Amino acid sequence: MLTAALGAGSIIAGLTSSWMITKVGERRLALLGLLNGVLGNLLLIPAWMAGAMVGFFVFGFALPWTVIAVINLGQRLTPNEFQGQVAAVVTFLLFAPQSLAQAAGAGIIGQVSFRYVYLGEALAWLATAIWLGVRCRPGTVEAPGKHSDPAQVGQADSS
Repeated sequence: MLTAALGAGSIIAGLTSSWMITKVGERRLALLGLLNGVLGNLLLIPAWMAGAMVGFFVFGFALPWTVIAVINLGQRLTPNEFQGQVAAVVTFLLFAPQSLAQAAGAGIIGQVSFRYVYLGEALAWLATAIWLGVRCRPGTVEAPGKHSDPAQVGQADSS
């Protein structure tokens, strides 16, 4: 049942991501995805079945919205001649840490309560959201075409 809730959230997130990008933009969608990761993990801490169902459903939005937003932003801001390199780096940065986190989680779960694992994961998602929110303030990522010099894409206006 929990996997079905997670899958339902992921399917809905995937189906709504392009609409959400047009409404809130990539940066905010990535933040929403990260905050869904925080909330999803926090809902799992009490070990209450109804809360876990909601937590898995909410958590289902986390990865699709975050990954789709980051990949879309990378593609939109990257000149054509660098699309392959940027896609490779973004994919590596998004997915390579997962295997390390799974190994760490497997080692930790035998030593501490699962509640602490979920709390730690929620804090990691929150720290990432805060970093992204501070690092990518409105105005620091511009739409292509606003600047005549491609080297200025992604930089805030000085005016």
